[in-house]
Parts: sequence; structure tokens; C-alpha cells
Amino acid sequence: MKKITTKIILLAFGMSLFVGIILGIVLITSLKNTNSRNLLLLEKNLRTDFDVNAKYQVETVHSLIKAVNKVGGNYVAGDEEKQKLAADLIRELHYGTEGYFWVDTKEGINVVMLGMEVEGKSRVDSKDSNGNLFIRDIITNGSKSGGGFTDYYFPKMGSDKPLPKRSFSLSYDPYNWVLGTGNYIDDIDKLLNEYKSKVQQELNRSILIMIAIILVIVGITFIMAYIFGSRLSAPIIDISKKMKQISDGDLMIEVNIHQNDEIGVLSGATRQMVDKLKFMVGQISKGSEEILNASNQMNESSQQLSQGAGEQAASTEEVSSSMEQMVSNIMQNALNSKETEKISQSASEGIKKVTHRSEDSLEAIRKIANKINIINEIARQTNILALNAAVEAARAGEHGKGFAVVAAEVRKLAEMSASSAEEIVNLSTNSLKLAEEAGNILKTVLPEIEKTYQLVLEISSASNEQNSGAEQINTAIQQLNDVTQQNAASSEELAANSEELSAQAQNLKELISFFKTDE
Repeated sequence: MKKITTKIILLAFGMSLFVGIILGIVLITSLKNTNSRNLLLLEKNLRTDFDVNAKYQVETVHSLIKAVNKVGGNYVAGDEEKQKLAADLIRELHYGTEGYFWVDTKEGINVVMLGMEVEGKSRVDSKDSNGNLFIRDIITNGSKSGGGFTDYYFPKMGSDKPLPKRSFSLSYDPYNWVLGTGNYIDDIDKLLNEYKSKVQQELNRSILIMIAIILVIVGITFIMAYIFGSRLSAPIIDISKKMKQISDGDLMIEVNIHQNDEIGVLSGATRQMVDKLKFMVGQISKGSEEILNASNQMNESSQQLSQGAGEQAASTEEVSSSMEQMVSNIMQNALNSKETEKISQSASEGIKKVTHRSEDSLEAIRKIANKINIINEIARQTNILALNAAVEAARAGEHGKGFAVVAAEVRKLAEMSASSAEEIVNLSTNSLKLAEEAGNILKTVLPEIEKTYQLVLEISSASNEQNSGAEQINTAIQQLNDVTQQNAASSEELAANSEELSAQAQNLKELISFFKTDE
């Protein structure tokens, strides 16, 4: 675990180092950009000064030629002599260490070139190392109004290595001359490189100084962070020790740190916490005593309640068993009533069918009696016909004997049929009387049977209602039994909870004794 002082030192060190690095990068970048701009400006100024100087030198010589042309007549005669005088003067003119002038005609014939052999010869087709016809370019640019600059490569005197050179040329029309001078640009590059070297040295020196300053600042920051962290962590360490004593149960400590900052607020909050803990421990201790006493009383009451609930549950079990038996008997009576109802209904329907069949039989007997009367009438008519036939046979004499015998037989049959029909009529009459008496008896018995069926229906309905009521009563008793069982279980659970509460109260009292107070 890192200390606060260490964290503050690391934080301050990291921040100062970070800020120093960022500041160093910004400053170094700014210095580099400034040096680059200065270098570009220097290069621009050098090249501008170079051009201005070259132009100035050429214009000065140009003015000299004008003066020679104007006043030379006082010393020499003719234009050729003036031109020769001007050429001699130009040939002797120099500036700087290596500066000189040359003159060519617009046709490319060299007039002045340090007295070298090239004078008097044409240079119009001369080329530099890149193949450019630089003399033509010099003449062309010099022939412009105000003259012009030309860039080309040309070796220095005594060397074969071509170097970049920039010249300015200006024409003097009265002599058909183009006057020019030039300087090697590598001199500018040499000056720039020397300046770059000096600037880089200055930049390196500035970087070293900046690093030294950053290290000094970081060192000072480290020392200040250590001092500040020590002062800041001292009261925090003291408060942490007090908090450790509180965690060990010692509430008799005193926090005497008074500062007008967050540490002072923390100290005040710690004092308030100790005071509140003392108060809470005292209240909890008293409360645990009261809870312990109340839990003991609750335990006794719950045990009594559990015993009463157990007895009530046993009584409810007995009542429930009796009700189940009664419900079983009522259900059996209801089943018997249902069976009797079915039998009565079947008997009533059977009597109705017998009554209908008796009425049908009575009607059939009446029809048979009517048919027998018809047969009896036929037998009577047959007998009459047989008598008539016998009379006619007697009249016929000998020829009617056979017919008389037949007629006699027919009459006997008719008499037998009439006698049988008479007996059948008598039997049918007696059967009809008996059937009518049976029908009357069935008609008398049928309402009684139907009344019996209705009574059986009412008994069956009452048995069903009684069975439903008994089932509801049995359900209510079962629910009461369940509630009683739950009460008994709850009483037992309450007793167990009371014992557990008593144990917890005792445990709480032991835990509270961990804290040391002045009470």
C-alpha cells in the first residue's frame, strides 16, 4: 500500500515532468520554427542582397560608360577610342575578392574578360555544364528594359568543377554592348551552412539549458511535494490510527485536530462518529436487554399458544373424522335414493306400458267379438239356406236326395259353427269384462305409482342437497383443520423464533460489550 506522501510526490513529480517535457517540446519546436524562419529570411535577404549588389555594380559601371561616352571626347577622338577607353576602365574594375565585369556585344563577341584570350572572340554558342547557351541568355536578359538575371553553371578560375552562378546583365545600346557581372551562389550556401551550424549550436545549448532548468524545477517540485505531503499526511495518519482504535472497539479516544480544510472536516466528522457510536452502543445495549426480556416472555407465551393450538388441532381432527363418516352415510343414502328413483321410474313406465297394452287387448277382444258375431250371422244364414235346400231337395224327389244329404251336412256345419261362435262370444264377453276390470285396476294403481315416483324424486333431491351441505360443512371443517394445523405450526415456529431472537439478543449484547465506553 502506497503512502499519501509517496502518491503526492509521484503525482507532483509526474505532473512537473510532464509539464516540463511538454513545455520543452513546445519551446524547442518554437525555437526550431523560429530558426527555420530566420534561416529562410536570411537566405532570402542574402539572395536579395546578392541581386541588389550585382545590379548596383553593373548599373555603376553602366553609369561609368555613359560618363566616358559623354566626356571622353575631351581626351580621345572618335567612338572607337571612347569604347576602348571604356573597355580598359571596365577591365580594371573589381569589387569584393573575386568580383569583376565583362562586356559582350549583342552579337556575342566578347569585348572585356579580364584581358583573357577570349576577348575579341564570339561566345554566343558557349554552353554551361547543363548544356544551356548561357551567353545568349545573358544577352537576352540584359537587352530587356532595366536588365535581367541569368542562372547557369560555370567553373571558378583555376578549377574545372562547374558551380551555380547568378549574373546580372544590362545593355548599353550606344555601343551595342551588354555589360554583366556575376557571383557564385555557393558562397551564399556556404554562409547559410555556417549560419545553420551556429544556430544548431545555439539550439543545442538552449536545449541543454532547458533540460537543466526542467530538472531543477522537478527537483524543487519533488522537495516541495515531500514537505507538503508530509504535512498533509501527518493528520491523516493520526486520524487513521484513531479509526484503527475505533475498529478495535475503543470509543474512549479523542480527536484533537483543528484545521480549516478538508482534513479538519474529516477530523470533525470522526469526532461526531465517535460520539454517535457511543450513543448508539448505549442505546443498542439497553435495547438488547429489553429484547432479551421480551423474547423470553414471547417464548413462554408461544409455547402456551403452541400447546393450545395442538389440542385444538386434535379436536378438529376428531370432528373432521366424524363429518367424513356422516358425509359417507349421506352419500350412500343419496345413492340408494337414486337407485329407488330409477326403480320407481321403471315401474311407472312399465305400468303405463301394461295399461296401454291392456287397452289394446280390450280393443282387440271387441274386434274379435264383432267378427264372431259376423261368423254367427253367416252360420245362421247358412243354416237357413241349408233348410231351404232341404225343402227344395224334398220337392225334387229322387233327384234331390244327394243334394239333401249335402244340405243336411251343411246345416250341421252351420249349427256347429253357430254353437262354436256362441261359445267364443261368451268367452270374449267374459275376457272383455276381465280386461276392463284389469284396466280399471291399472288406472287406479297408476296415479299411486306416479305419486310414489314423485316422492322418491323429492327424497333423492333432498338427499343430494343434504350431501352438498354436508360436503360444504366437511370442506369448512377441513379448512378449519388446516388453519388449526397452520396455527399450531406457526406457534411452534414462533416459539423457535422466540428462542432464536433470545439467542440473537444475547449475541448482540456480547457484541456490544466489544466496544469500550466511559459508561
